[in-house]
Amino acid sequence: MTLMFGPDGTLYAGGGGISGGEVVNGLTYWDGAKWRPVWDGQGVDGDVNALLAAGDGLYAGGFFGSAGGAASWGIARWDGARWSALGKGLIDANHVYGTARALAMGGEGDLYV
Repeated sequence: MTLMFGPDGTLYAGGGGISGGEVVNGLTYWDGAKWRPVWDGQGVDGDVNALLAAGDGLYAGGFFGSAGGAASWGIARWDGARWSALGKGLIDANHVYGTARALAMGGEGDLYV
């Protein structure tokens, strides 16, 4: 499990499985009383291993193929309301995708996985 405060101060937990009796779809947040799934209608279809709060979003990396119903291949951005893919994600020419274990933002705004 990985923990990260989002840009708005919300505490997020990445992982996979069940939190508080609910399926969390890879990412959950603390509402002050209990853990709740991050949900925009479809969520993340696998495990979230790495989180990074940068700019006005929360970047999630892990072992998943989609976020919010869009192909994201191991990396996506949550803006507090919906998921968006980052380019083609972590996929190679053979259509094999990688698993993000850590995320960092460089001085030029480059995202390192």
